Amino acid sequence: MGIVIFICLLTGPHTKWVKRFLPNTANRVIFVVIVTGMVAAWIVQGTELINHAKGGEQYFPFACAILCGGALYRFVHVWWVRPEKPAVL
Repeated sequence: MGIVIFICLLTGPHTKWVKRFLPNTANRVIFVVIVTGMVAAWIVQGTELINHAKGGEQYFPFACAILCGGALYRFVHVWWVRPEKPAVL
């Protein structure tokens, strides 16, 4: 499931198969909650690594959190902030 979520984040909200995988608001809310949890876990993990001073590896979780958080923002922006208007015929 994690691989599917990661591929969704990489391809973006306009891809046909992402629209099929996340067709309605309930599925999208679950997706947003899961990705938000992953981002929060990476931030906590990075903070713990910084507290234990583990060389340069403490920045990897922060990089993952920033990349996935940015991709999640793109999804939320397209779905709820600026949704596409249906064409009027």
